[in-house]
Amino acid sequence: MAIRKYEFDYSIGEARVCFTVDTDVFTEELAKGTLEFFRWDYDREADQVDEAMKKYALKAIELATFNNRNELGVIEDFNNTEGYAPIDGTLGILLTEVDKYEFREFYLEMEVSNG
Repeated sequence: MAIRKYEFDYSIGEARVCFTVDTDVFTEELAKGTLEFFRWDYDREADQVDEAMKKYALKAIELATFNNRNELGVIEDFNNTEGYAPIDGTLGILLTEVDKYEFREFYLEMEVSNG
């Protein structure tokens, strides 16, 4: 069993997501299938599992943020999203942690003008 642990940090601590991946189950071939399904731009010369996991990480943060979900909710959302493998461990990918991105008013810039 070839286990990899992936830890992703988005924008220096703004959001985080972690996966455990069994590459004997979620193979390069399955990863490539996911990448090609969405026609994503990715490094075709790099490890396909690594490239796919980057896409899974972004989607997990997006689902956690916009659907206000914890790990279980994100896992459920993935199970209902076409093109992705489930991230409940059944196909080799297990979501272990996800933090949603918190929008902050401090970073919001406003410009107001009169007519």
